[in-house]
Amino acid sequence: MKSADNVVEIEESELKKYTKLKEGIKIEPNDCVHIYDNFYAKLSKGSIVCKEVVNKHNTILRKK
Repeated sequence: MKSADNVVEIEESELKKYTKLKEGIKIEPNDCVHIYDNFYAKLSKGSIVCKEVVNKHNTILRKK
């Protein structure tokens, strides 16, 4: 079974390459939204999520 093209696995050793966004920061294309375990969805331009801001209920990573 093939996974979605925008789902990426970020290992714990790779987390230093990313910044965890703080509450209130605007979400942008290419940010990664935590799904489960080490899996994240990489957002594309035009995604409805990019119109939102980070809240206390989600984990968003941005490549440094």
